[in-house]
Amino acid sequence: MVINKTNIKMVKITIAIAVYNVEKYIEKCIDSVLNQDFTDYEVLVVDDRGKDNSISLVEQMAKSHLNGDKIRIFQHEKNLGTGGVRNTCIGEAKGEYLFFMDGDDYLAPNSIRLLYETMVENNADIVMGNFQKVFPDGSIESTSNFRPGKCVSDYAIAQWMSNNKTNCFPAPTWNKLFKISFLRENGIRCVSWHRNEDIFFTLQTAFATKSIITIPEVTYFWVQVPGSCMHQDITEWYLNQYLDIFDHSMTLINKKEKEKQGKFPKELYWIITQRYLYGFVSRNVWNSSLLSNRQKNDYLKHIREITDHIKCKDEYYWKQKLFYLVIKMPCPYYLIKALGLFIKI
Repeated sequence: MVINKTNIKMVKITIAIAVYNVEKYIEKCIDSVLNQDFTDYEVLVVDDRGKDNSISLVEQMAKSHLNGDKIRIFQHEKNLGTGGVRNTCIGEAKGEYLFFMDGDDYLAPNSIRLLYETMVENNADIVMGNFQKVFPDGSIESTSNFRPGKCVSDYAIAQWMSNNKTNCFPAPTWNKLFKISFLRENGIRCVSWHRNEDIFFTLQTAFATKSIITIPEVTYFWVQVPGSCMHQDITEWYLNQYLDIFDHSMTLINKKEKEKQGKFPKELYWIITQRYLYGFVSRNVWNSSLLSNRQKNDYLKHIREITDHIKCKDEYYWKQKLFYLVIKMPCPYYLIKALGLFIKI
């Protein structure tokens, strides 16, 4: 449901912002978008029914900011989670290209122009820049260092991973400029209600992408918000979400293998099996104080079944086996973390 009427028609870019209980950060986020040095865009703000004053602040900025007429607010009837927000954005966007954001992050002033110019020049499916992890006070935790360049092939993301000599591809939907026709024609969507909606979305794009370009500039600032879903202990509810996402992913992989009558580049399997699954998720699950040992072992059994199906028995496979062996022992967290960093999972 659109709650503010605007005169926005077709534009070059839709900047789509998920808003849910981010009143401390939303003004900086919106301000960074409205002050871009690129003008042909709309700001699609999706209210996912939070309980704070986030949307009221957005409405005030729509009235008071010089570029406030670019803002269009869409309100969900009920909370659908970040995945549901992304799906709404894909359906409602009026731009030729779509850029996702979270309401607690912000952009560099030239972000959209740099991504757009690269997109138009190369007619790519996806263009992305680097990003910085920052704290709310603006101090920098880390900066990504993706190799700039263009990858064009049937499985361009697999080529990107090979060129970057990495066993993972950045899973977040944000900080990537997508050709909207690419997403719609390939039926690429998130799973609603999920904490990690981005991994299944990214797996879909990996099978469909034929061209992806990386630019060297930092275009996105990812704010590390204390108490956010990325910084919470894993509960049984989250664990079940992880397992459900893995089931979605394996169903897709099986379908694609059947269609192509064979396996895909190993890098595509790594999207679901590598650092995100084995590193980030496994460490968080194993170190959760809210899960029983039986639940943790059931989880490990499940993802081992995924590994056995994929049968990518390369160097990373054996590193994963070593990681499993260690985390099943009563080791302190710092040892598990050190091993994860050492074997790069």
